Amino acid sequence: FENDLAVGVYEGMLEIDSMYTSAWHNLARLYQSTRPLKALEIYEKLLDRGGDTWELLVQTADLYSQLGRFSEAAVKYRRLLELDPSSRALQRQLAETYGRAGNSEGAIRILEKMIEVDDSDVEVIAALADVYLGKREYEKALGLYQRLLKREKDNPQVKLRVGIAYFGHMQTDSTFLPGAKAIFEEV
Repeated sequence: FENDLAVGVYEGMLEIDSMYTSAWHNLARLYQSTRPLKALEIYEKLLDRGGDTWELLVQTADLYSQLGRFSEAAVKYRRLLELDPSSRALQRQLAETYGRAGNSEGAIRILEKMIEVDDSDVEVIAALADVYLGKREYEKALGLYQRLLKREKDNPQVKLRVGIAYFGHMQTDSTFLPGAKAIFEEV
């Protein structure tokens, strides 16, 4: 529990044996909270040396996300998805990361494919609607939110999202004002 001392010990080990992979892993974990860029450097070297492993890709993707480097995080999530292509959680994470990186088209592609496979996943439908809302494509967002509202009619979060979509759509069509007002009052 004394990170500074542990870092010194691992660095000493690596001076003796620079190929000691376990020491590199442990050193990177210790650096994650205090020196995330140094941790990333180590993780990248380990990936180059040993190839893609689940643990290393997750660690690097998380660190890139924490640092706001979403494009680089997306690369790691794509590589994770190559290891487990059927993981819906990873697909959703990649879509979210694409959205944060400004690649809304990539997010839309992933989410639409997910809906093709399972159109009952309300989280995926909501995520797609949110992406369209962020792109100010209010018609598409509103259609998806209304679809959600039919399924989750008592869910206040869904109602709030529909209200926001109505409110956003009012910028181009003022007839949405009564609908937005009614939903916000209900929520």
